[in-house]
Amino acid sequence: MYMSSILVLKKLLVVGALAVTTSPLVAEDSPQLQSNPSPWASQTEQLRQLLSVGEIPSVIERTEELLNTIESEYGLYHPYLVQPLVVLGDAQLAQGNVIDSQEIYQRALQLERTTTGPVSIQQRPILRKLGSAYVMNGNYQRATQMFEKAYELSLNHFGPGNPLLIPDSIELLEWYEQHNLHSQAAYLSNEVFKITTRMWSPDDERMIQLKRTLAKAMRDATFPPQREFSSPFFRANLPGMKFDRSRFLPFYAMGINVLRDVITSLEAKPQLDPVLYATTLIELADFYQSARRYAYSIPLYRQAWNVMSNVPQLRDRTFSEPKLLYIALPVVSNPNESELPLGHVDLMLTISEHGRVVGRKTHSVQPRNDVIEHRVRVAARGARFRPAFKNAQPVRAQNVEFTHHYPIGRSRAY
Repeated sequence: MYMSSILVLKKLLVVGALAVTTSPLVAEDSPQLQSNPSPWASQTEQLRQLLSVGEIPSVIERTEELLNTIESEYGLYHPYLVQPLVVLGDAQLAQGNVIDSQEIYQRALQLERTTTGPVSIQQRPILRKLGSAYVMNGNYQRATQMFEKAYELSLNHFGPGNPLLIPDSIELLEWYEQHNLHSQAAYLSNEVFKITTRMWSPDDERMIQLKRTLAKAMRDATFPPQREFSSPFFRANLPGMKFDRSRFLPFYAMGINVLRDVITSLEAKPQLDPVLYATTLIELADFYQSARRYAYSIPLYRQAWNVMSNVPQLRDRTFSEPKLLYIALPVVSNPNESELPLGHVDLMLTISEHGRVVGRKTHSVQPRNDVIEHRVRVAARGARFRPAFKNAQPVRAQNVEFTHHYPIGRSRAY
């Protein structure tokens, strides 16, 4: 499994990326977002600290007492109730009382809206917590709505193109990547890219890495990688985002152009990093290979092989065996963690010099399932591989193992 492209974005952007602005990175800490301090602010913070060390029953009891005190003095609708309610929701969620936590967060959210307005950014952290509660309850559709609403509030508050949007963008990008919403992730990562191009110079090393990450998002949107079984299926509705098939071609062109730009930038550097240069060549070649544009991909693979001549171990790990780039099948990425019993289909493939599957032989099917075996064989025929190389030349590979795990009793998902 490849390293999360969003984790790369976090490393690049969250650590020092916003030094160009005088505003803090985390918007919740911004002075203009803070409301008048509550007389119980210090007590609420103490409850948060107790919760962080696992004192859940005690926190629930003491927070409920604090809420009763505030309500008796100020009534049921005072803004001083918001933060204690959030702490109580956190405690109930930590104890596994998901429904109770959702109701508490909803009450805190309604109080915040009444106090600061229907589109106030102060609602953002509560929306995120409510989204997390929906995740624990398996309601991914509602969770997505909460996360996207939080982003919308930031977008309305800061305005498009503001660097302070980056932390919120990263949070939403993580959600999109986890749930294989590749088109949404590509669109949003492109918005982040537009912001950072005004922050960093084109030859900045961070910009080079960010471009590679952006290209990865574009490739996933064009050629979605194998998706995990049981991933939720739903449509996102981020403000300003419209999805249709016509966006796939721009994603492909953008990814190719960005990687070409990275290669040009690397070639212009006085001291060329051979590993970075070679891996970027491979990324561009993989993009072409996924599109079956072999006349473009094979020469790039050869070039990368030659560049890696000084690191033969890395070169051999990269090119000794074919690498699967795309197959149209759902998979269980970590079968041992699945709660459902799993079957499997084992195939032995022959991969041509161009990375095409030219031979398929069923090795085993457990338990026997002729329908799924047929579908796996059909999918394998259309799979796209990076070919194996020897002496800088692509070679045919035989008896390449491919195993597809599937949940028993859920064959209709195929």
